Amino acid sequence: RKCQHVTAEAFASLVNDKEVHNAQLLIVGARYIRPHEIEYIDKVKSTLAKGNVMERATILDIHAEVLKFYMAADVVLVPSKNEVLPLVIAEAQAFQKPVIASNIDGLPEAIDDGQEGLLVPPEDAVALRDAIYK
Repeated sequence: RKCQHVTAEAFASLVNDKEVHNAQLLIVGARYIRPHEIEYIDKVKSTLAKGNVMERATILDIHAEVLKFYMAADVVLVPSKNEVLPLVIAEAQAFQKPVIASNIDGLPEAIDDGQEGLLVPPEDAVALRDAIYK
């Protein structure tokens, strides 16, 4: 539901098609507990590898202390396909980081499109890539 595979696809396209060669991707909160979670993260890694950008990506498990990740971020991505209102948006805004999120459920209530961030159609890697590129 978090659509990290869409993020991986958008990131590979950003590096390869838009030639953003200094881009780095950090995914925090990957779960490696249940078999379907492990398979999903393997799918994300495979997408990154196919795009030849695995060396530019870091995938981390859940962390309680997130301040350092927000401080390192230029933008926070929330490309979920279903969410009510994830805490990550409020945290990113508290640290004055722009948010690019799916235009679903309650997310448009938290993000004024074009002000605090950008809203993109769910599961649309090209729209996500283009929003990051802006």
